[in-house]
Amino acid sequence: MSATETLTEAPSTKGTLYMWNGTKDGKDGIVNLSKGSTNVLPYKMVNVTVQDMRSLSPRPTVITHGYEFLNAPTAVPKEVFMTASKSRENEKVLEEAYFDECCNLVKKVTGAAEAFTFVARIRSQNTDVTEAVDFLKQNRHGGTVPAAHVDRDLETAPQRLRSSLGVEKANELMAKYKRWACVNVWRPINTTVKRWPLCLVDHSAVPDWHYDTHIGRIYIAEDELIDIRGAKSYEAILKYDPRYEYHYASDMSPDEVLLFCAFHSDPHLGIPHCAFWDSKTTKDAPDRMSVEVRTWVFFED
Repeated sequence: MSATETLTEAPSTKGTLYMWNGTKDGKDGIVNLSKGSTNVLPYKMVNVTVQDMRSLSPRPTVITHGYEFLNAPTAVPKEVFMTASKSRENEKVLEEAYFDECCNLVKKVTGAAEAFTFVARIRSQNTDVTEAVDFLKQNRHGGTVPAAHVDRDLETAPQRLRSSLGVEKANELMAKYKRWACVNVWRPINTTVKRWPLCLVDHSAVPDWHYDTHIGRIYIAEDELIDIRGAKSYEAILKYDPRYEYHYASDMSPDEVLLFCAFHSDPHLGIPHCAFWDSKTTKDAPDRMSVEVRTWVFFED
């Protein structure tokens, strides 16, 4: 996005999310899950005004802003998503048919020269907010994550690229392309989102934003997710800046998706994100289920 291009103010909601709040000793965060110990201070609670992307003009795009809201119905039945973890047949459909859908969508929207879809994650957002922000208790693989974060940065993205595509292929791609990213296709499943919508943090008004300066690191001892998601030296939690803007799409349906760069080699396009608690959420709001599929993309200069 150019320095002079701004988004018009849109209808909004009030909500709460969480960010990095430092450590007890001023060092990087360390969490030992087996011992139940950490030097990480409780996350900083941030009250936010979250603008509805449905009414933004111009709408942000993956190319200009690092994220985009789209109408993109899927041909994959919702039962496949609902039971993928319990049915090898449906898991196969997810990994083949839906992966192909996402890869084609991402490549079309971003104009990538090459794209490789590599992992899916299904989340059930029914967690109590107190438990969700406790790093020692939260379900990091399939539960609510209300702490704003990026999935990878300039150090950890190459790790995951090599583990997902193989060392030789990954090194070849990184040598060939200077610009590359991991694009997340995020879709509600089963119902319209009424609880824990996804918030995307726009930091385009922070010209010096960088992974090194605006991200806090939490190193995980004995990380049980390595076998699922590959090696990851640390979790990357967003540090607060008053210049951030916050965007979401209200009442998202299963026919709609959010595309965003969970990592980008250009830090200005790497998008911190998290579930947020909408103050308008009613007690009887249904639990949110969502599927996210991640795709490596590589751009010609």
